[in-house]
Amino acid sequence: FNYIINNSYKIILQKSNIINDMIIKQVDSIDTDGNNVCRLNSNNIKLPLYIRNKQNGDYIEVKGLNGKKKVKDIFINSKIPKDKRNNYPLLVDSNDNILWIPNIKKSKYNVKKSDFCDIILTSHKEGE
Repeated sequence: FNYIINNSYKIILQKSNIINDMIIKQVDSIDTDGNNVCRLNSNNIKLPLYIRNKQNGDYIEVKGLNGKKKVKDIFINSKIPKDKRNNYPLLVDSNDNILWIPNIKKSKYNVKKSDFCDIILTSHKEGE
């Protein structure tokens, strides 16, 4: 499922996705709640969802933080190697809002475990 052209890709989210070495899956339920889990309420976002790579000027509205944060800065703070940053998968909705940076950061669109959600995604690196 790797559609990468000139280091740039945008694919519709499937049940199971492999982007470079990242596996992103849709699941029915999960007990954990780390940065490798994203819970969404489809009423708050515009479907369909896409996975795409980073673009210049990308920002995410981080959960629990008023305001926006540049994806580039999050990658730097998370010590993502420079050569991986441009291909790192980001989950976006049809309005191009960044909903989740798998394994790293959730957006304000992520809902609490106790709240209603109809989309649950998990991420892990291949071989983990």
